[in-house]
Amino acid sequence: MIEDQLRFPFHAKVLGDVVTVVGMEWPEDDEFGLDCVCERNGQRHRVEARSVDLIRPLPEGHLYLAAYLEWKRHL
Repeated sequence: MIEDQLRFPFHAKVLGDVVTVVGMEWPEDDEFGLDCVCERNGQRHRVEARSVDLIRPLPEGHLYLAAYLEWKRHL
């Protein structure tokens, strides 16, 4: 559901640096994980969704991502 609702690309911060989130992937080794595919300086990196801080303007569908992260926090 998150993939269908979240509008890519959008800007976010990872470790204080602004990145462009271009997609997401479900990691094979984590049953409930979620990675964001981020671009910075022409390179792509997979970053665990919990490490990505959304910045304004918030992307369409951001509440779905927020709900997932809140659920994951309670596992």
